[in-house]
Amino acid sequence: MIIDATEPLAPPKILKKEFKVGEGLWFDHNIHYGSYINDMSKRYGIAYVTDSETNEPVYVVTRYNVGFDLIRRYETSIVYDEKGGLYSQAKNLQQIPLWITQVYDEGWLEEMINEMGNFRRGTGFDYWAGGFLWFIPPSRERFEMTEGTRYIIDPDTDDLVALVCVNPVGNKRTLSGVFKATRSSIYFYDYRQANYISGMTAEDLVEGRLPKPAAGLYDAEMPLLYPVQILPGNYRLA
Repeated sequence: MIIDATEPLAPPKILKKEFKVGEGLWFDHNIHYGSYINDMSKRYGIAYVTDSETNEPVYVVTRYNVGFDLIRRYETSIVYDEKGGLYSQAKNLQQIPLWITQVYDEGWLEEMINEMGNFRRGTGFDYWAGGFLWFIPPSRERFEMTEGTRYIIDPDTDDLVALVCVNPVGNKRTLSGVFKATRSSIYFYDYRQANYISGMTAEDLVEGRLPKPAAGLYDAEMPLLYPVQILPGNYRLA
């Protein structure tokens, strides 16, 4: 069932398609297990159905690999048609078509962000960034995820991107930075010197300023740092 998010009164579009592969199916019809049988050198993450360039539904499976050094490296997604056959497979990020909306496995992305935050010290990385006994102090540059991954339409490119906000380790009230994952690369914006509040703090401020309802209570959810145009060419982060 497809619902137009920009036209709430439009009738939903119902597609009746049967896939021979999918999540939770038997043996190699299970899209993760079948993918692993075809290529055991990869690991497989989220799987989702989307429209291809021909407006036919296809199944996309995100991937990554684990090397002998135990580092988890990104791999391009693999796409199946409704019969379970290989529909397409990009060789690199530049070949990924626009209709593949979620390029990275969400679990892989969040694990990499947390791993980067655990070892960050200064402008580099340190295995002992968490400190050791009394002679290695913990790093002040470490960070951790504040909330889960959010997906938005980038106003500059009209493409779907993933955003992950992080806060300093041990201080969830302030914003340390933001990760932006596009189909071409993953960027980190360091906001430590900007004195921004975290999404968790913003939720508390919103809930505290709203008048109390007659029954129940307000609960702010899913905070997201986003640019708002105040004047032509003048933006503020809200």
